[in-house]
Amino acid sequence: MFNNLFKSFANRSLQFKLGSVLLSFLLLGILNYLSVNFFKQIQETDTGVVDAAGRQRMLSQRIAFYSEQIMRGQDEVKGDLKSALRLCNTSLIALKEGGVAPGIANEKVLPPTSKNILPTVLKAEDLWNEYRKNANILIEQKLYLDTLIEVTSMDTAGVINHTEKKSILNPKTLTAITFIEQNAGEMLVRFNNMVKRYVEESNEKQSGLGKLLLSLLSLNILMVGVGFYITNKFIKKPIWEIINYIKHLSKGDLTYQINHSSNDEIGTAIQNLGKLEVNLRSASKFAMEIGNGQFESDFVVEGDKDQLGLALLEMRDRLFDISKEDQKRNWVSEGLAKFGDILRNNQGHLEGMTDKILAYVVKYLEANQGVMFIVNDDEKDNPYLEMVSYYAWGNKKFLKGRVEKGEGLAGRAWIEQNTVYLKEVPNDYVKITSGLGDTNPKSILVVPLKLNEEIYGIIEIASLNVYESYQIEFVEKLAENVASTISTLRVNERTRRLLEQTQQQTEEMRAQEEEMRQNMEELTATQEEMQRKEKEYLEKINELENRSH
Repeated sequence: MFNNLFKSFANRSLQFKLGSVLLSFLLLGILNYLSVNFFKQIQETDTGVVDAAGRQRMLSQRIAFYSEQIMRGQDEVKGDLKSALRLCNTSLIALKEGGVAPGIANEKVLPPTSKNILPTVLKAEDLWNEYRKNANILIEQKLYLDTLIEVTSMDTAGVINHTEKKSILNPKTLTAITFIEQNAGEMLVRFNNMVKRYVEESNEKQSGLGKLLLSLLSLNILMVGVGFYITNKFIKKPIWEIINYIKHLSKGDLTYQINHSSNDEIGTAIQNLGKLEVNLRSASKFAMEIGNGQFESDFVVEGDKDQLGLALLEMRDRLFDISKEDQKRNWVSEGLAKFGDILRNNQGHLEGMTDKILAYVVKYLEANQGVMFIVNDDEKDNPYLEMVSYYAWGNKKFLKGRVEKGEGLAGRAWIEQNTVYLKEVPNDYVKITSGLGDTNPKSILVVPLKLNEEIYGIIEIASLNVYESYQIEFVEKLAENVASTISTLRVNERTRRLLEQTQQQTEEMRAQEEEMRQNMEELTATQEEMQRKEKEYLEKINELENRSH
């Protein structure tokens, strides 16, 4: 009978064989999970019970300690004593009747105490009720009571009787603390006996569970052995032959022959491997072409579900886009670097620098003509654009040395403070002259030299090419750098002029001081001469008066 079952199983499909093994392991896994989860729950519950019982010992000691502190006059611990009593009583009820012991076992519900341990719990509960009652007296009653007594005193006038208030120890609190002190040790012993009984019961459970786990382990070993035999005979060996075939196929060896034939899924897999060989060969060739930068290469996918083919085509498209973006970034970076060299090497004078800047921009953009204007604000009320450079401009009659605001594309860009880009150029705007004759440009690019919302000039470029956005952004970055350079040069020029004016004013002030000093000296000499003459006149007058007398 066993042989018949084995032959019937061998003639089944690979899906049935593998499904049988997987189903067996799945059922075994479910059994293991349920068993382990059951054992874990029991262990967690026992641990929670033991922890709750162990905490009772600690709480009884804490209650005795708080009671002693209250008898010493520290009323501030009454709240702590009340919390400890409530927690200890709640945990004892949970242990006895079942329920939640706060802070124990993640607030899980503990089972009721078994009949074997219940007498021990009831014995501890009897003492606990009296213990808690006396501890509550310490919370509710005052430590001292006020009473009136008569006091007799003598003075010179005679005997005087009067009453005084005096505090005496409260008899109720004294009785309560006495009870707690006398029974604190016994309370600890009874709670300790509870812990011992819970631990003993837990150990007995763990011993029984260990035997069940050993039986379950034996079943696992048996099932694994059966599964290994089935997997090795009907799945592993055929698959290993397929793996060897794939290894040779991956190395390019197409002469290897697989020694297995069947009508199950493995036979179908071997047939598909032949198709896979062809697809892999085509994919490898296509990937190599892409790696060599041949992005125009194409690859034929087997259908909408050919993920490898679709991924290769997507990779080609993405690499092509990345290559174009890299070329754009490199073009911009290289252009900015060369432009920076021009600015560094021509920082002295604006005139020569603008010619080199314009020539560089036109050549780098592969444009045909260009002109640069600088804002002239000498006339404060009427600033205008002054042409400072032009490059390869065929018909000079279209060039104006002065452009007002709003006049032409340059004046428009000045007012709007934005780039103007035309791809439809009027026929009479400008002609590009070459060996083939005069040609109308395909695009006009006008970029303001703007820095911090201030316009310093305009660059206008005419070209037979149409520019992309990254090229226009490149020119705008150059324009900002040029504006920064012009701003710096103007600041330096203003500084130089102010320095010259200051020096000139200083010289004039020195000359005026020298002139004033000379005038003062002449004035002093004049005053001295006048005083001398006045003295002479007075002497003559006195002499004449003396003669008349």
